[in-house]
Amino acid sequence: MSEGIENFKPEDRWGYETAEHGPAVVEFLKNYRSLRIDEKKDRYDEMLDLHCSGENSVVLTKISKGAAKLIEVLVFYKDDKIETIKAIFDGEGTGNDIEFFFRRRALVDLFKTKNAQA
Repeated sequence: MSEGIENFKPEDRWGYETAEHGPAVVEFLKNYRSLRIDEKKDRYDEMLDLHCSGENSVVLTKISKGAAKLIEVLVFYKDDKIETIKAIFDGEGTGNDIEFFFRRRALVDLFKTKNAQA
């Protein structure tokens, strides 16, 4: 049995929480995409904090304007605490959706955005 499966606990799970976190994700990414490259690198490690899997320039431009279609937001809970948020945006017919993974520092900043909206 693989190491990951052996350490997986029943309370470790993914949940669908698009309505709960979607507006904050859209607002956060709109602000994030407008930052200069050096500002992004100073704040987030692209693999550990905020990772984007996808290169669709049309959709990324729409994300920066808050106009991209958000398909869903998934939340991974480990020991009943949020560890990762995954946001999936429609690839607009390209066959490749754009996914963002929020962890660590990006997750903290996402919740600051969410709290500011409340």
